[in-house]
Amino acid sequence: MVKELKQLEKMIANRFMEDGLWDMYIGVMAVSFGVTILSGLSYLTGIVAAIGFALHSYWKSRITYPRVGLIQLKHRKKRSVISIVSGVFLFGLLTFTMVTLNTENTLTVFLQDNLLLFIAMIWGGTVIIAGMTFNVTRFYVYGVVLFFSVFLSDLIGDLGLNLIISGTLVFISGLIVMLHFIRKYPVVKMRD
Repeated sequence: MVKELKQLEKMIANRFMEDGLWDMYIGVMAVSFGVTILSGLSYLTGIVAAIGFALHSYWKSRITYPRVGLIQLKHRKKRSVISIVSGVFLFGLLTFTMVTLNTENTLTVFLQDNLLLFIAMIWGGTVIIAGMTFNVTRFYVYGVVLFFSVFLSDLIGDLGLNLIISGTLVFISGLIVMLHFIRKYPVVKMRD
């Protein structure tokens, strides 16, 4: 009984990831980072993140909930998300601190020499870990695309342009996922 309940809970939680909205949000964030890098408008990403998160909630209530309903599950996934975000934040903060220090220890020099690798690991790794946490395999592809678009930006293109291109691809993929979701789960009108 408990095993079937856990399987049902997992199936319902996965249904909420089928709408493509998180995919589009990841794409928009990558594009906004790219535009920020190219334009020098450092505040742009923060504004886009806040607006994007609000729009994500709005579209979730307009697209997802009318099709699959709103069911409150255990907060296990919420703790996983908080753990992922906290870990990424601490890793990013540590990397930033080490890069900006004026000391000449070997770790600082290594981080400065391989900064794109660490940024790529933060971006791609976060998306891959989110895919593993929520059992969304297409996030693995997004993570790999983001990783290589950052890591190879010295060799191919420019970091800002690569993020805009990869973010656009992720956004389009999310849009396609959303269109499939809308076709698969039409809105059901309830009779009185």
